[in-house]
Amino acid sequence: MDQQRIFAIIIGAVMLTSVAGFAVTGLRFTGNTSSHTPQEGSIQITSVNEFLLPSQVILQVLSNGGTVIESVYNKDCVECAEKDAVLRTFVAAYPQFAILESVATTSGDGQEKLQLITGQGQIIDLQDQDLTAETMFDAMCQYAVLKPRECLLQTFDSPTATFPENTLNTTELSG
Repeated sequence: MDQQRIFAIIIGAVMLTSVAGFAVTGLRFTGNTSSHTPQEGSIQITSVNEFLLPSQVILQVLSNGGTVIESVYNKDCVECAEKDAVLRTFVAAYPQFAILESVATTSGDGQEKLQLITGQGQIIDLQDQDLTAETMFDAMCQYAVLKPRECLLQTFDSPTATFPENTLNTTELSG
């Protein structure tokens, strides 16, 4: 009986030290994020960025399954600005899945670059596309690694959706 009591005390002590160690480790690695001040030269990334992102940031977004949309155009191009507005609206609707690099320049004529880069390394040229919210959504559902759940619903709502045949063996009951 004394031996059981000693084992119970040892197991209890191990459990308490484990909980205490877990709590201390959690405090040590999370820290107080509100006191963190950004370093000089650091970049604040949002879903819409009006500058070209460094390649390290793009690689980080892509490695996490995100999609990068690049739009570089002449600021005097009205059609290009309309496409950019469609992209901004789209990215605002799905900020956890895509980020936009939107750069209006004074050089070049019209749209210099309009592409979608996926986490699989695919670069889809969107320059000759009729850009609407629907076409962007279709492109996102087709090419993105991380997809909005509406993509799944779109698959089931599609008139061309096919479903596998019933593979269960059925037998007819004869009466």
